[in-house]
Parts: sequence; C-alpha cells; structure tokens
Amino acid sequence: MELYDRPTISTVLFRPTHADDTTVATIRRTLLTQGHAVLGRAHTDDRLWLKATLLNPHTTRQDLQNLLTLVSHAHTGATTEGSTPR
Repeated sequence: MELYDRPTISTVLFRPTHADDTTVATIRRTLLTQGHAVLGRAHTDDRLWLKATLLNPHTTRQDLQNLLTLVSHAHTGATTEGSTPR
C-alpha cells in the first residue's frame, strides 16, 4: 500500500501501490457493495485515494490489518472474507 502522507488526524489516505484511479474506485465500490468496508475517497495530487476515517477508540492494529487485507484482496480480485469492525 502507498500512504499519501503521515496522518496528523484520524483520516488516512492510501491506495494500492501502482493502482490506477479506476482500480481504486472499483476497490472502494466492491468493498461497499459487498458490505465489507465503507471507505471514503479523496482526490489529491490528481490521483484518487481511499480514505479511512478512524473514529472508534477501540480500533486495534488487527482491525487495521484486516482492512488492508480486504483492500489487497479486492485489488487482486480475490474473494474477500470477513469485515471491518463496526
């Protein structure tokens, strides 16, 4: 994954390395329609980024790893299993 910048607030912009904007949009839409994750989107530096806003104080490293795994699987076209925390 490619991180847009070091986060200074609870919002993180990221995208799979070498993915084009169409792929990023497809990943976001796929995870949303399958009910696995709700990610925002942001246009910065003429590129589309996935946007995760972390508001739950009980979010763990494993929760974040699960989210990255879901994005990676969606990027590679693999079947996604599990979901992000509510």
